[in-house]
This record gives sequence, structure tokens and C-alpha cells, in this order.
Amino acid sequence: MKIAIIVNDEKLSFYLRDAIRMISDWDAEFCSDPQTFGRSDINGFNVIIADFGIPTIDGQTLLKSIHGKTDADLYLLCDSADCISKADVSHDYIKGIIKKDIVSIINKLHYLETKYRIKNMMLTENKNMNTIVTRANGYSFEIKGDVAFINIKRVLSDDSKIRLLQKINEACVDKAIVSYPDKKNLHTRHCGQIFDIYKYFFTNGGKVVFCNTKDRSVDVLRECKIDQIMPVFENQEEAVEFLHT
Repeated sequence: MKIAIIVNDEKLSFYLRDAIRMISDWDAEFCSDPQTFGRSDINGFNVIIADFGIPTIDGQTLLKSIHGKTDADLYLLCDSADCISKADVSHDYIKGIIKKDIVSIINKLHYLETKYRIKNMMLTENKNMNTIVTRANGYSFEIKGDVAFINIKRVLSDDSKIRLLQKINEACVDKAIVSYPDKKNLHTRHCGQIFDIYKYFFTNGGKVVFCNTKDRSVDVLRECKIDQIMPVFENQEEAVEFLHT
């Protein structure tokens, strides 16, 4: 977990840095100048904590100025009830207030570390589940920008084909790239499902291309006359460029 702590308190920084080093492997960076921090590259941080009591630029103003440049969780550091009463945490970009003492800060960081660990576990689990679903359905479907990338693993069942067309419809895209990345050779029975996808996009005013051809794939597409109705490319870069012309 990578942390940025902006605080104009040398004593707190010293003891907090020492405590973090002894109890965790967190990557913590300390900064006393909010202007310098605001101009730096802050994309890599998971958590940014800013001291409300910095005299030059208070923590709340700093967090407001940087929240559009980072996905980090932003917290305000306050040292008194008066400070808390002045702080405005009604904005979505401020996750909360941390009391300005070492124990409170460490406890919050422990909580956030647990939260991120669980989040990463869930992402991994979802990725594994997507792999299982892809194997079961016989295809994968991903949206990048305004293009649907459809990777087909095998000849699709009627149910899988219907689900794929439903996904395309729900995604509201009008451009697609179809490929068989795991196939060294295409057979004529693959052409029927390629044509079904083409027909869907053509009927709805969209564009679809085929790419990732290997070995005899181009010959098979020519035999099926697929190359006469949809462009065939050897790589995705050329395919994406064509779709945007």
C-alpha cells in the first residue's frame, strides 16, 4: 500500500515514519509543502492524508485541488474538535477525518490495508470467474473505448450465440473486432457464426472486422466469401484504425 502524508509537523512526521517502518511494509512518503505535492505525480498512491492545519494551504483545499488527478482515498487530518467543526467533508472526494495522533493514523491505515487486500482478492476471484464463464460460453466479450472485442474459442451453441448477441445489444456499441485467438485453423463451420455477428452489426448500422488470422484462416474466409463482406486484418491495431475511419 502506497501512502502520502502531507503534514507540517516535524515531530509527528518523525514518530509516524518510525512507527510505520517498524510495523508494516507500507510505502509511505511524507511532504510538508502542499504546493510541491500538488504539482507532483500522484497517480500511484492508494491513500493521501492531508493536514487541515497547514498554514500555507490547508489540507481540505489541497484535497479539493487534487481529487480529479488521483484514484486514491483522500483523508483529512484534524487535531481538535474546532478543526473538525470547520472541516467540510460533505464532498464525495473526502472519505473522512482522521484524528491527528499516531495511534489514530496507524489504526486507519491498518483498516485501509485490510480493505484493499479484500478488494484485490475479490478482483482476482472475479477474474477467475470470468475465465470460467468464458470457457463455458465459448467466447469472451470486452469493451475498450467504443469497440467490442469478441474472442471466440469454439463453435458456439445456439444459446451461447444468443447470449453473445444480447451482450452486444446491451453494450450499445456499433464497432466490433471478431477473432479466434486460440485457433490455428478455421473451419467452414466457424464462418456461419462470424456471419451472424456481421449481420447483427450491418442491420444496426455498425461496422465489424475480423482479425488474428493464422495459417489457413484467410483461405477459409475466402472460401466462405466472408472476406467479401467484412475486412480481414492480421492485427488489432490495424483493425481498430479501420473502424475509426
